[in-house]
Amino acid sequence: SDLGEKPIKELEACRGAAAELGFLDDVQVDKAGGSKYDPRWCYVESGKPKFDESGTNKGKCNKFDTCLCFEPQWPGFVRTEPQGECRTETGSIGTFALKKLSPADCSADCQKDPACVAFETGPEEEQHCEIHTEPVTKGTGSLIRDCWLKYAVSSTTTTVVTEAPITEEQMEAASGQVAKLRNEVLGRSQELLDRAVAMGAFDWQLEEL
Repeated sequence: SDLGEKPIKELEACRGAAAELGFLDDVQVDKAGGSKYDPRWCYVESGKPKFDESGTNKGKCNKFDTCLCFEPQWPGFVRTEPQGECRTETGSIGTFALKKLSPADCSADCQKDPACVAFETGPEEEQHCEIHTEPVTKGTGSLIRDCWLKYAVSSTTTTVVTEAPITEEQMEAASGQVAKLRNEVLGRSQELLDRAVAMGAFDWQLEEL
């Protein structure tokens, strides 16, 4: 459909793509090329995978001649599921600016625009580009449009705090506080023990001793 996909120009890659899609027949190689109706490179016609070895066919991808291509990859973006025209959560077309740009240029334009949250493209020759500034979540399922969502990238800054070294005076003061706290705890424990003995809680232990 020429939405920024990369054509498969190698026969073995075409065979691999056909096998992955479940075609049992081997790829038919067209060595002559130059067809006015069939598309270039790797495609499927009448349920059979074919390969234009010379890359000189002049036809377009369509429902009769389905092109097999590598998926487009736009760094920083992910394609909607399903693909198609961009739509918001409620199904509306959202807010966008329409431009005449190729899929690659449309991607670059959205990437550098902080307000852009997604872009929509069409076939290369249409130069269809929508720069969306309202959040979109899905596509319509159309095969002649592609909607790509910009990744939400967050930047995390880590601040390292370096503490000043502890002085000898501070160490002595801290040790004194620890010792004081320890004596208070021990004194309180002894007081509780004395009360328990006075109340007879440990009479059985004292008798055994």
